[in-house]
Amino acid sequence: MTKYAIITLLLSVSVLFTATAQRNREPHAVGSFPRLSWNIVQPDTSNNAFFEKYPFVKSIRARFGANPPTTFYLQFDTTLTDGKHGEPFDMEFEGDAYLFRKLYSPINFVTPSFTAVYVDGDNDPGKTSRSTWMVIHSDSVVYYGYESYQLIGKSDGNFDMFTPRFKGEIDAVSHTITNAYQASGVKASGDSILVFGGVVNRTGYLPRLDLLSGEATSFSEWIKSQLETVFVSENIVVEQAKWTPGIYYSSGRPVRVPIKLYVQLEADGTVTIIPTPSALSSASD
Repeated sequence: MTKYAIITLLLSVSVLFTATAQRNREPHAVGSFPRLSWNIVQPDTSNNAFFEKYPFVKSIRARFGANPPTTFYLQFDTTLTDGKHGEPFDMEFEGDAYLFRKLYSPINFVTPSFTAVYVDGDNDPGKTSRSTWMVIHSDSVVYYGYESYQLIGKSDGNFDMFTPRFKGEIDAVSHTITNAYQASGVKASGDSILVFGGVVNRTGYLPRLDLLSGEATSFSEWIKSQLETVFVSENIVVEQAKWTPGIYYSSGRPVRVPIKLYVQLEADGTVTIIPTPSALSSASD
């Protein structure tokens, strides 16, 4: 099926082009297929200082819409010593926002010098999904968009496409650890905010947790031991896994997915735990 898109440049230049269904673009949700795709390159060097400061970052990918985008992905040039090919961040998730501010400088998300208007076709939001993305390089920004026709599932924000889910109740875990801390006599030392990370495997097991941000103290070790008791388990029996594994959104295949646990100790001794939000993390394989 032929689709049309009008890309109107701010310089008053309009381009009308035709694009047919292409399968080299990533699908947007389970049971969808792409019908249209386009890309535009805009020269830009406003993030040169960022790439010079962090030479292992190859590009920054974000879904365009919010200004600035609240979620983005750092693509690494080479695999780091911890095996990471990149790292996602959701700035509305306390753990990611805190971790990013400690590790990186701000990113300049450039407003595109064009607008995109789709005409013709089925505009039923229950059937058609349209996405526009931006990929920031040291010398340019590539904007690309694609349209998918939904066969099954929805592409709204409540569609859990990716991230592992803990099978228990996070609020109950926070309450239990708060009671244990207040009765333990452990003295708070170092940072009152800690971020732990690990990888949930294909069968829903989290074999270990590592401290990603925060000072290693007796307090952080105590918190880690409490988290391990609740969230960590060995890969023995699938039914005993403490997590529902992450699912790759184009095929429904279980994959290994990194997760983060944000832990904050309040002044009154309350311990709050917040896990990675759904549909954000990037699969390890």
